[in-house]
Amino acid sequence: AFVANHSLIMASYISRANAALIDLKLLLENG
Repeated sequence: AFVANHSLIMASYISRANAALIDLKLLLENG
């Protein structure tokens, strides 16, 4: 159960980091 929960947290963190990187890339391209 802990491992499954941990992987869910990691997936959530990675998707948030990925979205932040995409936002930053768009800002740099449009800036």
